[in-house]
Amino acid sequence: MKIFNCLLLLLVSGSCFSITVSKDTLNQAIWQDASIFIDASRQTTIEDVIDPIKTPFRPMIKGDLNPGVSGNKYWLKFPIRTDFDDPHHWIMHAEVSYLDYMNVYLVSDGEVVHRYINSDQDSFAQRSLDYRLLNTTHFHPANTQYTAYVETGMLKADTLSLNIRISDVVKFERFSKREQMILGMFFGACLTLMLISALLGWILRSNIYVIYSGYLLTNAFLWGFLNGYVFQFLFPQFGPFINHSYHIVYFAFAIMAIQFSRSYLETKNLSPTLDKILKWIQIVFTIGIIIRLFGIYAFPTYLSFIAILSLCFLPVVGYFCFIKGATYAKWYIVAWVIYAITLFLSALAALSNTIEWGMKPLLAAQFASLLESFLLALALIEKVKQLNSEISIVTQDSMRDELTQLVNRRFLNNKITQIFKHLRHDESLSLILIDADFFKQINDQYGHTVGDKVLIHLADTIREMTRPQDVVARYGGEEFVMILRTFDQESVKTIAERLRHHVKTKPYKDEQYEITLSVSLGVCPIEGRDLTQAIQYADIALYHAKSIGRDTACIYIPETHKVDVIASTL
Repeated sequence: MKIFNCLLLLLVSGSCFSITVSKDTLNQAIWQDASIFIDASRQTTIEDVIDPIKTPFRPMIKGDLNPGVSGNKYWLKFPIRTDFDDPHHWIMHAEVSYLDYMNVYLVSDGEVVHRYINSDQDSFAQRSLDYRLLNTTHFHPANTQYTAYVETGMLKADTLSLNIRISDVVKFERFSKREQMILGMFFGACLTLMLISALLGWILRSNIYVIYSGYLLTNAFLWGFLNGYVFQFLFPQFGPFINHSYHIVYFAFAIMAIQFSRSYLETKNLSPTLDKILKWIQIVFTIGIIIRLFGIYAFPTYLSFIAILSLCFLPVVGYFCFIKGATYAKWYIVAWVIYAITLFLSALAALSNTIEWGMKPLLAAQFASLLESFLLALALIEKVKQLNSEISIVTQDSMRDELTQLVNRRFLNNKITQIFKHLRHDESLSLILIDADFFKQINDQYGHTVGDKVLIHLADTIREMTRPQDVVARYGGEEFVMILRTFDQESVKTIAERLRHHVKTKPYKDEQYEITLSVSLGVCPIEGRDLTQAIQYADIALYHAKSIGRDTACIYIPETHKVDVIASTL
């Protein structure tokens, strides 16, 4: 009975350490049922590892999945069988695209009965299944059990993942179609954003949109490399080229991210010292690319991961610029906080076994990058809105007289077309040119400070007589202009006379002085939408008003080219 119980226990325990493939098997991780042997010498062969004396395997633990940067060869060993009497066509694949090789050996009765050699040095067409990751497919007969040995690692020291997965082929093909659709949507969104940004850059002649497009391009290439899509769809014949380009892409991505940040945050203006630091970081990463192109591997490998990790400090850079005046950087900071966290976790998971999440942080970082791209687009819109607002303020300031806060001559020239556009068919426009009498004497007697206050008082007095549909502007010096919308010439005369009288009845007063003011006015209708000619005619009328004693309003009659004195109706 005891012997039977022992045999039963051995049977149960043996079945616990065996992978059974059925029609429902999908992306089952093998590490829980596997043993591992780490070959630092990289010299062992399949014939060596079959011998238990030469290769002491140990049970694999979760911490073995991400060895960090390693140049070792790894052997994984596990039993594999089909479900009862049902044969299955299964696929075994790596978890990451940058694994250099994944050779699978199926052993029965101490003999290798099947060998599958997989390397990313080969063309994509040599893969067992048309899939973005290294894979092996095998038709497994019913009632057959093998001991599977997986030989994997990197040709040179680099990061890797030992998370090998196995699936039923039919179920996996359905899964891979859904996966390809999701990833296709990701790259489609990246491409759409990039094209829109490039188009905006071309239309607006704005470098920031071109730089943003470049950043989106390097971001898409980064994830295209990490997903295996660049190899599968763009360069399927250039396995060695793809294999040696990962770190160059990392550098390019970091350089473009920093360049976008420098341009968007305007670090050159806000903090020249910080801008120089960022510029030197870009130079170091560029040197890393050059060193890698010369065939040096180890130093650029570590430096490329530093390049990715350095981007985790961009939210700090954004916040520093925000408090320095880049108030539009709110979305930029949020975008980079999200991306920086996932990038940091991805790098930590890849460089060490500190995080036992496998490649989940890498997947999170990929979709965080898409969210970040949209948020950066919002950040660009926010910046453009703020710049337009600032330009609008500057434009308004440039069209407003600083002393009196009336609009100036430039505004008048721009506004006249709009006024004519909204003029009713039974309305006409007239112009009144107003000049303060004896203003030079006021400056000479009371000083320019009082003279400025008198001009402000006069502007306010004129503004009081301005109707909502009219425009009053400071034309220069002590001259002002009113544009009136009226129905007849008599209305213009009445308004001119009331204005003349109103100014005279409102003297300037302060704690020291009381100064009685008067103005001379030249009135003229605006005909043919010619503001310049109307001002010339009004100036003739104004000159006539001054010549006959000032404190007078005169009107120029274009039909007769004569000047009439406006009689007071008060």
